[in-house]
Amino acid sequence: MIKITHCGTIYECETAVKCENDSYIKLYDANGAEIAAFYDIADFAEFEIDGEYTDPGNCALPIPVACYVIGGRTIAPDAWTLGEDGKYYYTIENGLISANVATCNIVLFFASGTDFEYTAAQEAGKIVLCVTSAPTAEIVIDSIQISRA
Repeated sequence: MIKITHCGTIYECETAVKCENDSYIKLYDANGAEIAAFYDIADFAEFEIDGEYTDPGNCALPIPVACYVIGGRTIAPDAWTLGEDGKYYYTIENGLISANVATCNIVLFFASGTDFEYTAAQEAGKIVLCVTSAPTAEIVIDSIQISRA
């Protein structure tokens, strides 16, 4: 049994999941039911643990996932930024995007017929698209799906 103490209250759980990227701690019982959750944690030192935290990406319990769909966008050819490495970048910002790629999945749905090769880097609050040469036409993203634990 793991014990977490916060503000003088002791919580007992079987599994304590801590995600520093998303600033939360979630506590689960032996059956995998969430018994307590703390969000938007500014200082993890306010939580004392008698046991070990589990990273959400390594947790054997099924952590509930929330799915969100945000509006797409049209990226104009002149909206890309030339990087020092000679590649072009475009940043999509949204507070739902986590830097934790193990617990936050992002899917971009492009307009039908879009022929577009890119790589992407996921960071806190944003995803950065990268292409080797600047697109000469608009790139249309119909919608963006974000799934996160």
